[in-house]
Amino acid sequence: MKTKIIILSFLLLAGISQLKADPGGNIDVNFGFFYQNLSPMGQWIQIDAGVYGWHPYRVGADWRPYSVGRWAWTEDGWYWDSYEPFGWATYHYGRWIYDDYYGWIWIPDYEWAPAWVEWRYDNDYIGWAPLPPYAGFRIGFGIHFSIGWHSPFSYWNFVSYNHFCQNRVNDFFIDRSRVNFIFNRTRYRTNYFDRDNRIINGGIDRDFIERRGGYRIRESNIRTSSDMREAMRYSGGSDSYVRAFRPSEDEVRRTRDVEVRNAVRPDRNIAIDRERIAISPSRGNDVMVQREAERNNGNNERINARDRNTTRNGENMGTFNNRAAERNNSIFERNNRAVERNNSIFERNNRAVERNNNADRAIRNDSRQKEQPQRFEMNQNRGQQRIENQSERRQFNENRNIERRSAERGNTANRSNGRRK
Repeated sequence: MKTKIIILSFLLLAGISQLKADPGGNIDVNFGFFYQNLSPMGQWIQIDAGVYGWHPYRVGADWRPYSVGRWAWTEDGWYWDSYEPFGWATYHYGRWIYDDYYGWIWIPDYEWAPAWVEWRYDNDYIGWAPLPPYAGFRIGFGIHFSIGWHSPFSYWNFVSYNHFCQNRVNDFFIDRSRVNFIFNRTRYRTNYFDRDNRIINGGIDRDFIERRGGYRIRESNIRTSSDMREAMRYSGGSDSYVRAFRPSEDEVRRTRDVEVRNAVRPDRNIAIDRERIAISPSRGNDVMVQREAERNNGNNERINARDRNTTRNGENMGTFNNRAAERNNSIFERNNRAVERNNSIFERNNRAVERNNNADRAIRNDSRQKEQPQRFEMNQNRGQQRIENQSERRQFNENRNIERRSAERGNTANRSNGRRK
């Protein structure tokens, strides 16, 4: 009996800790759930077969993701507490991409995080921008990009540290005319990692923000709710908790077979590289891909529910394996491209060194050619000077010998005169 109680207690604690560890719940959300709940608030756009994006209604031309809300520090790191009705999905799942025609488009993904942003900071300002769909999360590594990504400065929100945790932080954004200047002087960071099967948004260190802002930042609890209205209700700027929506299994199950009916098929290409998306935008909407194929082929037959479930499970497993293989191949390709770039850089550097050496040799040869006439003239002058010096020495020696002989003759004459006397 005692052993049973211990086992039951252990299982109960494990279930509680698991629920606490994952604010998004262990619910495997699907595309149908996103489609059904976000359709009233925005327009779905078909980017490719089975790949959809979503653009919110009633936002201004200068609107940017992660702007209407506040930042709160939690056990999962920096949590974006959105005041927008679609924030439960678009700021905790998926990524954002900007298109010149549609503006900001959200691309679904199915991993929950307190926020999906990239950071910039210095000693005076802190800024953030939404991560693109080219940014995936890898356990043990963090954020990895499938392309060489550099967010334009217009994507970023900047505030001073003393306003970073304000309830409506968008009221304190730095004026857009100064963003480029601040962007160029700040350092870049992502700082995502995993802990206890949770994705942590470490961002900029809380202690650093406290020191620069001059105030203490309390840790807020994440309160989950399966009632969307309750979860999205404004918390009153409480420092003690934030709300997170956790859909129930029944809600997710009911939306599994939702059919996409109102997605726009744009006449122009969306500004996104479909082949380089690092997240899983089509996960969970395999039914929509199948339905699309059925409509195109004119096949409206119903598929047996058991066969459909079996096919779905097999497709999900195949999709998972294919995605893993694609990611490994992508990593291998990136490594090869990196090696090729390094070799190319090395070759360019060698060519540059050779060009510099050739230029130096040419300069030295030109200098030698210019110096040869000068050296010839100098040698001629030196030879002439040497001849003149030798002639002068001979003349000097002859004069001295003449003087010596004259002196000797004079001395001889004086001695002769002396004897005569």
